[in-house]
Amino acid sequence: MPERSDGYQLPSWPKTLIDRLLWNATMADIDERLTAREQLEASFERLMAEGVQASLDYIQVNVAPQIATLQQSISLAQEQIDQIIVGGTAPNALKLGGKEAAWYASAQAVQDAIQDASEAVDTKLADYLRADQKDVADGVAPLGPDAKVPQANLPALTTTATVGAAVAGANGKATPDDGDFFAGVAAGASTMFKTTWGNIKVALTTLFDGRYLKLIGGTLTGNLQISNNAPTVHLRDTDNNQTRNLHHNDGNIGFVASDGNWAFRVSDDGAMWSRSIGDINSRIEDRAYAHANERGQAWANDRVANLNSRWVSRGEFTMSYNLWREAPAGSAVTGFYVESNNWMKHFCYRYFQLFDPVRGWITAHNA
Repeated sequence: MPERSDGYQLPSWPKTLIDRLLWNATMADIDERLTAREQLEASFERLMAEGVQASLDYIQVNVAPQIATLQQSISLAQEQIDQIIVGGTAPNALKLGGKEAAWYASAQAVQDAIQDASEAVDTKLADYLRADQKDVADGVAPLGPDAKVPQANLPALTTTATVGAAVAGANGKATPDDGDFFAGVAAGASTMFKTTWGNIKVALTTLFDGRYLKLIGGTLTGNLQISNNAPTVHLRDTDNNQTRNLHHNDGNIGFVASDGNWAFRVSDDGAMWSRSIGDINSRIEDRAYAHANERGQAWANDRVANLNSRWVSRGEFTMSYNLWREAPAGSAVTGFYVESNNWMKHFCYRYFQLFDPVRGWITAHNA
């Protein structure tokens, strides 16, 4: 979820689904900071307003009478100076700050005195604002009947700059309470709403429980990929704290014992290895060869010892001159008859059979 600590940035991976829940959670955090900023600004504006009003009240009660008295003194001094310059008569020295009459005969001295008085007034009023600075640009805002700055005198929070500034100025909170509010904007509109952190947690639980594995278990329906230079799945039996590992490296995959060494592995070509017996495939081949050799010899000995054959189905044929004859296929000539003229005209034949313990008697064809 985007956090204020990193400027609400989204990570490049994994991909983040920008949906209503993510948007609402982010805007809720912004609303919290915006609300705090508004309260801070309102407090500051109230402090300014109350402080300015108090200052103006102080001026009205304490400074204004002194200014009026000072103005009277300046007017009186001007009249006395005029008397000195025009009539040549010096006024009572006590009314002119204890100065001798000759002192007032200098126009520069009078100008200096007026300048000193003016600077004294400016110094006295340096910490106060004039009345014409109220409710104007670069001035101060007025206060309403509720002793607060009216809405019309506050900047409108309608832009990302003003909203962002308000949120940036809000107080941070690392762990929100279930009752804390978060702000959002309704889908398809500019209407803001608020919801609690407790409601957000319930919604996130409902969303994540159906999509992701829990720390306490869950069902994985897709493929799980572990990518590093030696991917390993650690399996720990909590009953006795024994650890085993499913490990893949160097073209082998198998189980690694608690001491960190292979217990069993299979290579890409299907060769198997076990710590107790070594190369399983070689062991199997060696044993299979030895067994086959042993059984083959025993079978051959049994076949030779029990070999049985016979001739069956005797038949005859008579030869004529100028005619080629052969015994029937699968048979062999087993005898002949010689006539008195020494001609072999009569032949007999039989079929050769072997005994198979499994199939019984079988006839040899084309023998």
